[in-house]
Amino acid sequence: MDGTVSETGEWTLWAKPEKTFKSPGLNCSGFLLAASRFLLGRDFTIDMAKNDFFGDSGKGSPWGEDWDFGLDVALNLAGRDSPTVPPVGGHTAVSDPNGRPMGLGADIHGDGLLEALAALKPGALYFFAISKPDRRFPVGVSYYHNGIMLPDGGRAMLYHSTKRVGVHRLDLMNPNSLATFRKSFPPIKGKGERRILFVEARPFPCPSPPIGPPPPPSATPGPAAPGGAALPR
Repeated sequence: MDGTVSETGEWTLWAKPEKTFKSPGLNCSGFLLAASRFLLGRDFTIDMAKNDFFGDSGKGSPWGEDWDFGLDVALNLAGRDSPTVPPVGGHTAVSDPNGRPMGLGADIHGDGLLEALAALKPGALYFFAISKPDRRFPVGVSYYHNGIMLPDGGRAMLYHSTKRVGVHRLDLMNPNSLATFRKSFPPIKGKGERRILFVEARPFPCPSPPIGPPPPPSATPGPAAPGGAALPR
């Protein structure tokens, strides 16, 4: 499912925005783009949203094309230098203690997720990106899902679009909803965990997302640099 909506309100596709459809359909990134226009008061274009943020996943990338698409969309809409939860530094792919590739963020099935939820600021707007081990890409990881998180005084309301349910919300502070969320994103046997990274979105006005060729990656994937409250430029 590749559905999104253009800046002129037409139902279309991420890969082929010249095609339009009469019936609606949004994948996770399409929902995030549509909701971001409303929440941030900005006329984000499809090209703005899908810009290769780190310059590491375009055509011909040795790591694979669009391996971090879901994270690219979240970062482009949130704005550069946006703080993350948990705080990260370095690259968008690292290795776990067993040497297996993994994405950044908290293990969905570990205590790290609960710690990340507790660290979210009530009333702030966050976007999230979920990664998984993925052998389709040379880098060994893909960021394949994203959405919105709104923490609000004891609740952590996660909004996203899935193939089976469409757009819906879950309160991850509710034990039953948390269990449902974790069941939907299980570990991949023998490969590793799915991980979630929250990115704080900047309220309007905020710096424009990058347009045009981004800077090239500075190094190959490796262990994340210690500390740092925001992803690198």
